Amino acid sequence: MQPIRFGVQVNTLEPSDIAERVRRYEDFGFTSICAIDHLAYEEWSPLTSLGVVAGLTRTAAVGSPALNLALHHPVELARAGSVLAAVAAGGCELGIGAGWLREDWTILGRELEPAQARAARIEEAVDIVRGLWTQERTSYDGRFYRIVGAVAAMPLPLPAMPKLVLGHEYVDLEVAGRHADIVSLWPFTAGTIESADLQMRAWARAGTIEYLGELADRARTAANRAGRDADDLEFQIEVPVQVVEDDPAVLNDRLVALTSSGTTGIEMPVREMLDTSIFLAGSPKQVRERILRQRDRTGLNYLILQRNSPAEDWDEVERLVTDVVAPLAGR
Repeated sequence: MQPIRFGVQVNTLEPSDIAERVRRYEDFGFTSICAIDHLAYEEWSPLTSLGVVAGLTRTAAVGSPALNLALHHPVELARAGSVLAAVAAGGCELGIGAGWLREDWTILGRELEPAQARAARIEEAVDIVRGLWTQERTSYDGRFYRIVGAVAAMPLPLPAMPKLVLGHEYVDLEVAGRHADIVSLWPFTAGTIESADLQMRAWARAGTIEYLGELADRARTAANRAGRDADDLEFQIEVPVQVVEDDPAVLNDRLVALTSSGTTGIEMPVREMLDTSIFLAGSPKQVRERILRQRDRTGLNYLILQRNSPAEDWDEVERLVTDVVAPLAGR
């Protein structure tokens, strides 16, 4: 069983505040600083911002649960990942995803590819990325990509080998089991590809311990079939909402306020918010117990807290660390 750990995910950063923000996250015990990858939202270029953050780290890894293959060629991802792994103190966790959000494809003037095609695209990309990390020259002739004699991403052997994060979409889980170091569990269902805001409630409802266990088991089965040790896999999830309160009345008021604030784009009963893996919602004790239960059932050990405001609320972060991160990290 992998020990529990926590990362943070940011979309934008204040240029004058980047170094201080990285230092504080590390001091609070977060093991990674991550970015996401969409054209439809206001956010910094992930590879650029991760490069800046990597140079400021003292302990943390940098990475992303899923960099979008609709926006990046796998040769670019291999080259970027090798540099980030060499520069960031904790290495690089390179997530590769095929791009699930229809709006991103529309912006590029393209149609969203069918799910199975996107899964096949990921597997081709993984072959190319691995080749550029381990071979002096790589050629590839596939359905989606063709490269001829690409040189290694950096002089071999790489100073530090990046970790691969796969599985962000449910169709990718078998690919993740065959290739990933970290499997990203997100409760996608067949209908959740139109808009993150519109689909948050569907994801939250699907984020049960039982369903995430099914997803994790699918990845483990694929790992075993590929001759890998499934016990070596880490399982990760992003947590967009964190409302941890001892006072039941305050907790209820804060969760009710989410339904009209636009923060999550959802309307759902408080009882559902308290029972989903993509929210940290409840008293500190309830949240800690749920994290332990879901780790024991699913193997889900790695939670990435989305902290997407350009100005961080450090008092709230400190409470989260005191109530959740510090008591669980390493268990």
